[in-house]
Amino acid sequence: MKISEIEKEDGLEAAQEIASWGLLPKESTWLITGASGFIGTQMITYLKALRSMGYKLKIFMVENELRGSLRSWYFEDVEILKKDASENWNFVFRPDFIVHLASIASPIFYRKFPLETIEANIAASKNALDFATKQGSKLLIMSSSEVYGDPDSSNIPTKESYWGNVSTMGPRAAYDESKRLSETLCWIYQQNFNTQVSIARPFNFFGPGMRLDDGRVIPDMISKVLLNQDIKIMSDGTPTRTFCYIKDAVIALVKITLTADKQSVYNVGNESPEVSISDLATKVQTIALNVSKRVGIYEEKSILDDYLVHNPKRRCPNVSKIRNELGWEAQTPLDDGLRRTLSHFMEINS
Repeated sequence: MKISEIEKEDGLEAAQEIASWGLLPKESTWLITGASGFIGTQMITYLKALRSMGYKLKIFMVENELRGSLRSWYFEDVEILKKDASENWNFVFRPDFIVHLASIASPIFYRKFPLETIEANIAASKNALDFATKQGSKLLIMSSSEVYGDPDSSNIPTKESYWGNVSTMGPRAAYDESKRLSETLCWIYQQNFNTQVSIARPFNFFGPGMRLDDGRVIPDMISKVLLNQDIKIMSDGTPTRTFCYIKDAVIALVKITLTADKQSVYNVGNESPEVSISDLATKVQTIALNVSKRVGIYEEKSILDDYLVHNPKRRCPNVSKIRNELGWEAQTPLDDGLRRTLSHFMEINS
């Protein structure tokens, strides 16, 4: 798998931003779980860009290869530890920073593999917490905006203090509830062992590094554009979301990791624009026309009868906490992020 020009540009810009904080030691060791996934590949790209700026970063990745071969540019000069993150961590080195990304986050796959989803979110998170506690490492645990469930309108935009409206039963419960329990584990470890752990709750990240077949809305739409097929909307198009471009997201995650000295929880996402799925499809259609790809839009009922069960109507974060405490907010407009994402996939699939 090759890296695109968009990814190179994003990596350099992100590295420059990270270096400007003065928080990253000139030499450090990083351990990343789930590093062959969407977020992980981009984080590795940005960390490798920091190497070109004189930072001596040793990068280890824990990966079970479920996503396929690890022979690609992303993983050159990275130490690969072939292990399922839910298995015992018997590593003999001390990382300065641990980023725990391993999870089954695609709606299609966590519906298909609910027990594996729970195992990944609970056992692997406990392993990360045990190892970070033993080694004195700073740890970031990736949670999810799904811990909020389906908030009422008075709690949108949603603050970190909102406890959530989540069902313990149903097709989404294995993912939602195991993410909530992983956060409880973080609180217990911080309270009892003074573990240096922080939590990120991501809101609809998108961009280079996504799988076009993972069932999430933006890669699904872009895959149709690449195939010159009409965009399918698997609902009535009225649910709304905000979206955060991956470069902005990873910059936030790195900053949270570097500053982790207590159990802190941060929403990571965009407060605006909050767009309907229908409006999102129209945006993708317009961008496609700019590259001479003409696609239509139509609604189609999902072949999964429970696909929309407990699916929240709105998802929008309040990001005042991360803005006020860490000075971060997303910089990439939605239309620009969509254009960059389409350009990336057109290049790597050419």
